[in-house]
Amino acid sequence: MNESPSPQRSRRTRQLIVVWTSIGLLLALALGVEFFFLLRSWKRGTLIEAHDSTKSNSVSVVDGNTTEEEVTPANPVPPRPRKPPRIPNDNFVDRFTLDTPAHETALNAGASNERGERIQNTQVGLVRWGNTLWWKWIAPTSGPVVIDTIGSDFDTYLAVYTGETVNALTVIIENDNASEVGVGESLVTFNAQAGTEYQIQVGGVFTGGGRGSIPVTGTLELSLVMPPFVTVDSPTSGSLFPIGSNIAVNVNATSLAGPITNVGLYRGVTLLGNAGQPPHHFTVSNAPAGTNSFYAVATDSIGQLGTSAVMRVLVANVGVTITSPVDGTVIQNTNAITVAVFPMLRTGSITNVTFFVDGEAVVRATDAPFKAIWGSVAGGLHQFTARALDDSGNTYHAMPVNIAVANTFFPTGSVWKYLDDGSDQGTKWHAQNFDDSSWKGGPAELGYGDRDEATRVEDNGNPGFDRADTEHYITTYFRRTFIVTNIASYSHLLMNVKRDDGAVVYLNGREAARFNMNTGAVNSLTLARNAGDDAKIFVPATVPASFLVEGTNVVAVEIHQATADSTDISFEMDLSGIPMSHRTH
Repeated sequence: MNESPSPQRSRRTRQLIVVWTSIGLLLALALGVEFFFLLRSWKRGTLIEAHDSTKSNSVSVVDGNTTEEEVTPANPVPPRPRKPPRIPNDNFVDRFTLDTPAHETALNAGASNERGERIQNTQVGLVRWGNTLWWKWIAPTSGPVVIDTIGSDFDTYLAVYTGETVNALTVIIENDNASEVGVGESLVTFNAQAGTEYQIQVGGVFTGGGRGSIPVTGTLELSLVMPPFVTVDSPTSGSLFPIGSNIAVNVNATSLAGPITNVGLYRGVTLLGNAGQPPHHFTVSNAPAGTNSFYAVATDSIGQLGTSAVMRVLVANVGVTITSPVDGTVIQNTNAITVAVFPMLRTGSITNVTFFVDGEAVVRATDAPFKAIWGSVAGGLHQFTARALDDSGNTYHAMPVNIAVANTFFPTGSVWKYLDDGSDQGTKWHAQNFDDSSWKGGPAELGYGDRDEATRVEDNGNPGFDRADTEHYITTYFRRTFIVTNIASYSHLLMNVKRDDGAVVYLNGREAARFNMNTGAVNSLTLARNAGDDAKIFVPATVPASFLVEGTNVVAVEIHQATADSTDISFEMDLSGIPMSHRTH
């Protein structure tokens, strides 16, 4: 028989059930509160480990007030990354409008490139840019405009276009570097057409040509000005004036920035006169026989300068006047020179002309227009004269013309000593008395990676070139000597340098030029500014003749990579001396 539970026992069972149910509810509540705080901490990115007093919040009571003190967690969960704020003129359709003149300061960090946007130039190697910003400008009048990024603290690329959509723009002008030295500011000048809308793009040049290179960013300074617009309205270029004529020159000058305060008229480097208020009229008397080249320079009220195009007129003697070469010309090579005269007689006609160079007859012309070719050109100063006969047997002599032809100290393809071991040579290596007898030697072009080198230099410690290598020497050193006598006869020097990526050139221990390099001290780990034109062109530089010494001279060059993983270098150069002309004397 089944025994039924007593009333007292049933009460105890119900009490136990209530107690355990209450305990379960309290535990569930506590766990829920703990989960809430854990979830809130996770969302804040500051998940705190419980049960460790050094990694949890502590609670203190002061004067009956409870305060919670946050303790930095040991292993915080990183917050979700926030997308950087959008740059307003990052995209072409959002480009800003520039006034005339204009100056803008902007940051290109965080800027991007959009689909269809032009971001590389392959005309002179490979130049790439990114993190671009856009502006537009409508030319208020026709005339020259100058746009630059001078003052920026990073290597910029500046391009000007016409067009209405980012993927269908026409390049008007573009520039990577206004100077071979510095951070790489850009500058362009072109003749704008009134009413035309121009699109202006500025980006940061990629840091190098190797893997993983990125566009540089920084503070951009963008300026736009339209300098005074100057024209020589009369006489027209090509006009003829008999010797002794008074030549009336009329100049027109305007500026959007304010009134013109002065106009100067020049013939070559000689200032012929100034005019303050308009009209700007000049009278030139006693102009020498031969070609006269005039131009005007205008100054406006804010100090901007504008220069006219050159206007050339011929002042002719009776008989013959030499028209080619032009007096005072400096010729930088020994290519053949055209010689020519202009005949002018009151009666009769010229039948033949004999041309003389440095007093020796070199060529004769027997038919109009009386021109010929002098092919035996050598460096130095040369004086040209001409003697003409007319059909009555009369003789006429042309006024002398003096020119300067550069003397080549050493040409491209010359032999160089070089050091390609990756060492840091400090500063003694470019001194005149440095011993380079242990260095290797070979003809230019020198380098590796392009397969056009006459001499391949080593790129790292593994002999031979392997394009798969990712580490290369940053700097390679080159030296050679050359002989110069009568150094006082030179006005300046001209060098043409092919470099990939950057170069510093020293002459007799003194720094003479930099190419694609920043300012400041240089060592074997100093990087070039960018991969730039990739040695597709020779870049010229002018050096004072005071760098020369009588006798043996030493030129030293260090070539720098833009990145350690760049796969090529190139080096070649020539050097010439420009003789001091009779006009300079």
